[in-house]
Amino acid sequence: MVEMIQKNEPAIMICHWPGIYCNGQKTGYAIYKQVVSRLNQLFGSRSQWLKISQIAEYWAARELTSIQESSDIPIPQRIIELRAPFSASNFTIEIDLPENLVPEFIGRGVMREVNQSSLLSDHTFLRRPHTQRAALCFNLERGNQSIRRRPA
Repeated sequence: MVEMIQKNEPAIMICHWPGIYCNGQKTGYAIYKQVVSRLNQLFGSRSQWLKISQIAEYWAARELTSIQESSDIPIPQRIIELRAPFSASNFTIEIDLPENLVPEFIGRGVMREVNQSSLLSDHTFLRRPHTQRAALCFNLERGNQSIRRRPA
């Protein structure tokens, strides 16, 4: 798991109840808590703990959400259209975002800028250093949503 997290790859730990509770002695649970504690010490805010249902929800939305953006007009006038068959918390996308612009979720207002990836949460964005790109994080709702860029 450590090597996967160091490479910024998803790492999933799956436990079975019989192994966790070990005939009521909870030996496996003690080991699990120790592993979680060590991972938190090593990676702190780089780790995000999710239930299997949350992972499934996110990946279903990631695979099936349609994201459209016209490339034949200048970036400031482009609108990003999302069509999502499923909702997902803390959904992230990366877009072109020149320094003089900020993302605005149509109907929800301008997104709040954060300065590190561990602070990304609903309705925030993070500029990628030395690029004209940004990661946007928002709670994806089922249906149609739009994002535009506006002057900062």
